[in-house]
Amino acid sequence: MKYDHYVSTDTSRTFRIHNDVKRPSRLRIIPPVLLTGLILVLLAVTVDQLVGVARGGQHNPMLDGKSRTDIKAEYDFVVNGIADRRRTLYAAWQDATGTQARRKVVATARTEVTRAILDEIVPYWIGTPWAFHGMTETPGSGEIACGYFVATVLRDAGVRLDRVSLAQQPSELMIRSLVAEENIYRYSDLSGRAFLERLHRLPSGVYILGLDKHVGLLVLSESAPVFIHSSYLRPYGVVREQAATSRALMRSRYRVLGNLTGDSSFLLKWLGGERIRTLQE
Repeated sequence: MKYDHYVSTDTSRTFRIHNDVKRPSRLRIIPPVLLTGLILVLLAVTVDQLVGVARGGQHNPMLDGKSRTDIKAEYDFVVNGIADRRRTLYAAWQDATGTQARRKVVATARTEVTRAILDEIVPYWIGTPWAFHGMTETPGSGEIACGYFVATVLRDAGVRLDRVSLAQQPSELMIRSLVAEENIYRYSDLSGRAFLERLHRLPSGVYILGLDKHVGLLVLSESAPVFIHSSYLRPYGVVREQAATSRALMRSRYRVLGNLTGDSSFLLKWLGGERIRTLQE
C-alpha cells in the first residue's frame, strides 16, 4: 500500500492520500454532458499545472545564462564560504572569556545565520520549480518540495542536520526539532488578517512557518512580513512574497512558528557544528 505524505503542522493528525484506487469491475456509462464537463476540468487543471511548472516560480535573474554546472560550482563556493565563517566564529567563541564576551559571539552568530539564509542561500533558490516529491539539491535544476526547500536551505546555511529525515516530518516536528518550546508560537482558527496582526507582537527574525499542509520561512522585520517557500500553488515554485498576499498562508487554519534566529540553543548548535536530531512521529 502506497501513501503520499503531506507535511502537517498538527502532530495529532497527518494528512495522507491513498493511492490504491479500486477500479470498477464493469464499464459504467457516463452521460455525455457530464463527461464533457469532466474532460474540460481535467484539461484546465493539467494546463494550469504545466504552465506553472514551466515557469517554476518567480524569475531569477541570478541564474540567467548559467549552466547547471556553473550554478552548482557558484553555489558550492557560497556554501563553503558560510562554513568557513562559521568555523572562524566558533574559534572566537572558544577563545571568549566571560559571559559578556560569549553573548557578543552569539549575537554575531545570529547576524551570520540571518545573512547566510536570506542574502546568500535563498536568492539562488528563487524560481526553482515545486513538485510534491521534489528533492533537488541544486538551485534552478529539478524540483523541490516545501519541506525539502526548508531543510536544504538550513543545511546549506551551515546547520548540521539530516536533510531527508527533517524534510519528511510534519512541520510541527520540524520546528520542534530545531527550536526550544519557548520560541514556538501556535495559532488555530485565526483569519489571515488576525494572524498578521499577531505577528506584530513577535520579535524580528527568521522563523519556520508551518501551515495545515505546507511549510516555509517567514521573515519578520520592520517591513511587512515576507513568506519564502516552495509553493504548491501558482506559480508552482520557490517564491519570496508578502505574507499578506500568500494564498497558502492566508488560507491555512493552523499556523505554527519557530523563531530560529531568536533561539540561543539553535544558534549555539549552528556555531559548534553540532548535529541536530530530527524528532520522529
